[in-house]
Amino acid sequence: GLERGQVAATSSEGITIPAAMYAKADWPAHNKKLSASSFQGKPMPMEMGNEEWISSEVSTQGKVLVIDFWATWCGPCKRAAPTLDKLQKSNTDELAVLAVSGSGEKVGVVKKYLVKNAKSYSYLHDERTRLSNAFGVRGIPHTVVLSTDGVVRWQGFPGNADFEGILEQVVLADRAMRSDD
Repeated sequence: GLERGQVAATSSEGITIPAAMYAKADWPAHNKKLSASSFQGKPMPMEMGNEEWISSEVSTQGKVLVIDFWATWCGPCKRAAPTLDKLQKSNTDELAVLAVSGSGEKVGVVKKYLVKNAKSYSYLHDERTRLSNAFGVRGIPHTVVLSTDGVVRWQGFPGNADFEGILEQVVLADRAMRSDD
Protein backbone atom coordinates (compact mmCIF):
# COMPACT_ATOMS: atom_id res chain seq x y z
CA GLY A 1 0.00 0.00 0.00
CA LEU A 2 0.91 3.64 -0.01
CA GLU A 3 2.65 5.24 2.95
CA ARG A 4 0.92 7.82 5.15
CA GLY A 5 1.46 11.36 3.88
CA GLN A 6 1.15 10.57 0.19
CA VAL A 7 -1.62 12.15 -1.84
CA ALA A 8 -3.84 9.08 -1.83
CA ALA A 9 -4.84 6.28 0.49
CA THR A 10 -5.65 2.60 0.07
CA SER A 11 -8.99 0.99 0.89
CA SER A 12 -9.28 -2.27 2.83
CA GLU A 13 -9.60 -4.00 -0.55
CA GLY A 14 -6.26 -2.54 -1.69
CA ILE A 15 -7.88 -0.01 -4.03
CA THR A 16 -6.05 3.31 -4.37
CA ILE A 17 -8.23 6.28 -3.46
CA PRO A 18 -7.27 9.53 -5.26
CA ALA A 19 -6.60 12.62 -3.17
CA ALA A 20 -9.37 14.44 -5.07
CA MET A 21 -11.95 12.08 -3.55
CA TYR A 22 -10.63 12.77 -0.05
CA ALA A 23 -10.84 16.50 -0.77
CA LYS A 24 -14.59 16.17 -1.43
CA ALA A 25 -15.35 14.35 1.84
CA ASP A 26 -17.34 16.00 4.63
CA TRP A 27 -14.44 17.15 6.86
CA PRO A 28 -14.99 19.48 9.83
CA ALA A 29 -14.60 23.23 9.32
CA HIS A 30 -11.09 24.50 9.97
CA ASN A 31 -10.55 25.79 13.47
CA LYS A 32 -9.63 29.49 13.54
CA LYS A 33 -8.61 29.61 17.24
CA LEU A 34 -5.22 27.92 17.31
CA SER A 35 -2.24 27.94 19.65
CA ALA A 36 -0.11 26.65 16.75
CA SER A 37 0.44 27.16 13.04
CA SER A 38 -2.45 25.87 10.93
CA PHE A 39 -1.83 22.83 8.76
CA GLN A 40 -5.55 22.06 8.32
CA GLY A 41 -6.13 20.66 4.82
CA LYS A 42 -2.39 20.02 4.38
CA PRO A 43 -0.05 17.09 5.08
CA MET A 44 1.83 17.02 8.39
CA PRO A 45 4.80 19.40 8.36
CA MET A 46 7.13 16.52 9.22
CA GLU A 47 6.88 12.75 9.45
CA MET A 48 6.75 11.10 12.85
CA GLY A 49 9.50 8.66 13.77
CA ASN A 50 11.97 10.56 15.95
CA GLU A 51 9.84 10.14 19.07
CA GLU A 52 10.50 7.53 21.76
CA TRP A 53 7.59 5.16 22.43
CA ILE A 54 6.85 5.11 26.16
CA SER A 55 3.89 2.71 25.86
CA SER A 56 3.83 -0.29 23.53
CA GLU A 57 4.10 0.77 19.90
CA VAL A 58 0.80 0.51 18.02
CA SER A 59 0.05 0.28 14.32
CA THR A 60 -1.33 3.51 12.88
CA GLN A 61 -1.85 2.06 9.38
CA GLY A 62 -5.39 2.64 8.13
CA LYS A 63 -6.38 4.62 11.24
CA VAL A 64 -7.36 8.22 11.88
CA LEU A 65 -4.59 9.72 14.02
CA VAL A 66 -5.07 12.04 16.96
CA ILE A 67 -1.77 13.57 18.03
CA ASP A 68 -2.11 15.21 21.44
CA PHE A 69 0.71 17.52 22.53
CA TRP A 70 0.70 17.55 26.35
CA ALA A 71 2.83 17.70 29.51
CA THR A 72 2.57 16.23 33.02
CA TRP A 73 2.36 19.72 34.58
CA CYS A 74 -0.45 20.94 32.28
CA GLY A 75 -3.87 21.08 34.00
CA PRO A 76 -5.94 21.40 30.80
CA CYS A 77 -3.99 18.44 29.35
CA LYS A 78 -4.95 16.30 32.35
CA ARG A 79 -8.60 17.37 32.02
CA ALA A 80 -8.65 16.39 28.31
CA ALA A 81 -7.20 12.91 29.00
CA PRO A 82 -10.50 11.17 30.00
CA THR A 83 -12.15 12.34 26.74
CA LEU A 84 -9.22 11.08 24.65
CA ASP A 85 -9.30 7.81 26.62
CA LYS A 86 -13.04 7.37 25.98
CA LEU A 87 -12.62 8.11 22.26
CA GLN A 88 -9.73 5.63 21.96
CA LYS A 89 -11.69 2.89 23.76
CA SER A 90 -14.79 3.37 21.59
CA ASN A 91 -12.88 3.52 18.26
CA THR A 92 -10.01 1.02 18.66
CA ASP A 93 -10.19 -0.26 15.06
CA GLU A 94 -10.36 3.16 13.39
CA LEU A 95 -8.48 5.51 15.70
CA ALA A 96 -5.00 5.82 17.19
CA VAL A 97 -4.59 8.48 19.88
CA LEU A 98 -0.91 9.35 20.31
CA ALA A 99 -0.04 11.56 23.28
CA VAL A 100 3.29 13.27 22.58
CA SER A 101 5.09 14.78 25.56
CA GLY A 102 8.06 17.05 25.35
CA SER A 103 8.22 20.71 26.38
CA GLY A 104 11.61 20.11 27.97
CA GLU A 105 10.32 17.32 30.22
CA LYS A 106 12.63 14.38 30.73
CA VAL A 107 11.27 10.98 29.72
CA GLY A 108 11.72 9.66 33.29
CA VAL A 109 9.34 12.32 34.63
CA VAL A 110 6.72 11.30 32.07
CA LYS A 111 7.16 7.57 32.76
CA LYS A 112 6.78 8.16 36.51
CA TYR A 113 3.59 10.17 35.92
CA LEU A 114 2.14 7.44 33.68
CA VAL A 115 2.55 4.75 36.35
CA LYS A 116 -0.51 6.24 38.11
CA ASN A 117 -2.17 8.14 35.25
CA ALA A 118 -1.86 6.06 32.05
CA LYS A 119 -4.87 5.82 29.72
CA SER A 120 -5.82 3.36 26.96
CA TYR A 121 -4.08 5.37 24.26
CA SER A 122 -0.40 5.46 23.30
CA TYR A 123 2.37 7.65 24.69
CA LEU A 124 5.45 8.94 22.92
CA HIS A 125 8.14 11.33 24.10
CA ASP A 126 9.80 13.99 21.95
CA GLU A 127 12.42 15.45 24.27
CA ARG A 128 13.78 17.78 21.58
CA THR A 129 10.18 18.84 20.68
CA ARG A 130 10.82 18.41 16.94
CA LEU A 131 7.21 17.51 16.13
CA SER A 132 5.60 20.27 18.21
CA ASN A 133 8.11 22.78 16.77
CA ALA A 134 7.19 21.66 13.22
CA PHE A 135 3.53 22.42 14.05
CA GLY A 136 4.50 25.72 15.67
CA VAL A 137 2.76 24.72 18.92
CA ARG A 138 2.69 27.72 21.28
CA GLY A 139 0.29 26.33 23.88
CA ILE A 140 -0.80 22.92 25.15
CA PRO A 141 -2.83 20.87 25.02
CA HIS A 142 -2.89 21.07 21.25
CA THR A 143 -4.47 18.25 19.26
CA VAL A 144 -4.01 17.39 15.58
CA VAL A 145 -6.46 15.05 13.79
CA LEU A 146 -5.26 13.36 10.59
CA SER A 147 -7.24 11.26 8.13
CA THR A 148 -5.72 8.04 6.77
CA ASP A 149 -4.32 9.90 3.75
CA GLY A 150 -1.99 11.80 6.12
CA VAL A 151 -3.78 15.16 5.82
CA VAL A 152 -4.52 17.31 8.89
CA ARG A 153 -8.32 17.57 9.03
CA TRP A 154 -8.63 19.57 12.27
CA GLN A 155 -6.42 20.91 14.99
CA GLY A 156 -7.04 22.75 18.22
CA PHE A 157 -7.96 22.36 21.87
CA PRO A 158 -9.14 18.83 22.85
CA GLY A 159 -11.27 20.36 25.61
CA ASN A 160 -13.36 22.10 22.92
CA ALA A 161 -17.05 21.34 23.53
CA ASP A 162 -17.35 20.13 19.91
CA PHE A 163 -14.21 17.94 19.95
CA GLU A 164 -15.99 14.57 20.18
CA GLY A 165 -18.32 15.52 17.32
CA ILE A 166 -15.41 16.80 15.23
CA LEU A 167 -13.49 13.57 15.73
CA GLU A 168 -16.59 11.49 14.92
CA GLN A 169 -17.03 13.51 11.71
CA VAL A 170 -13.43 12.77 10.67
CA VAL A 171 -13.78 9.04 11.47
CA LEU A 172 -17.06 8.79 9.51
CA ALA A 173 -15.75 10.75 6.49
CA ASP A 174 -12.57 8.67 6.49
CA ARG A 175 -14.56 5.42 6.74
CA ALA A 176 -16.69 6.52 3.78
CA MET A 177 -13.51 7.06 1.73
CA ARG A 178 -12.21 3.59 2.56
CA SER A 179 -15.51 1.68 2.31
CA ASP A 180 -15.66 -1.23 -0.09
CA ASP A 181 -18.81 -0.07 -1.88
